[in-house]
Amino acid sequence: MQRNTVKSCYYGTLSDATDKQVTVKWSTLEGSAKNGADFIAVSGATHVFAPGEIQKNIEVQIVNDIILEFNDSFLLLLMKLPMQRIQPKKQKL
Repeated sequence: MQRNTVKSCYYGTLSDATDKQVTVKWSTLEGSAKNGADFIAVSGATHVFAPGEIQKNIEVQIVNDIILEFNDSFLLLLMKLPMQRIQPKKQKL
């Protein structure tokens, strides 16, 4: 049986812009929402922030079903790849 899904968009944001490229891995984790029944799990996805870029969209597919659920939740786990040094980007005022 094929299920309908809808995109849910979240934002991954760096606290400061940098002069270097930053690579972040992300995954979803089950909470009360369950993989396959409530959302489609993502594991080991990667976003690359270009120098100066501070925000990326994170898209997760939500299963569109007829069951009314008010408090289902899942977690987004964001991980900076090892051995990256992040230096704040200096800006003149």
